[in-house]
Amino acid sequence: MLIAGSLAIAVLAIPAFMLVTSGSLVLALLGQFMFVLCLCTYGGGCYTFFVEIFTTRTRFTSAAVSYNVGYALFGGTAPFVGTWLVDATGMNASPGIYVAIAAAIVFLILVFTNVPETHPLKRRTTQGADA
Repeated sequence: MLIAGSLAIAVLAIPAFMLVTSGSLVLALLGQFMFVLCLCTYGGGCYTFFVEIFTTRTRFTSAAVSYNVGYALFGGTAPFVGTWLVDATGMNASPGIYVAIAAAIVFLILVFTNVPETHPLKRRTTQGADA
């Protein structure tokens, strides 16, 4: 879900922002709907991902700190970056570029890193297949 969601966001963020800034209510709603579907696909897998990458002992703290620091750094600066992009490019949909680049980076990280399986039954199954 994370891979599919981040890829969908990377591909559809700019068109979604173009629809939202088109000046048409119907197109704006379509753009928001398109973007929300991508976000829901990605967001649905996030919490499972946190369970998989952090140990049981530190899971809640690790997930909370990493999520909130990332949210503060990227979500907190997004309005400033978006405003700067609109001013620099003159294109109202340019904040979609920021979102698309961030999603593309997440997609590449997910594809090229290996998240270990921590569920005991699945771990045995995958270890048996590797042997």
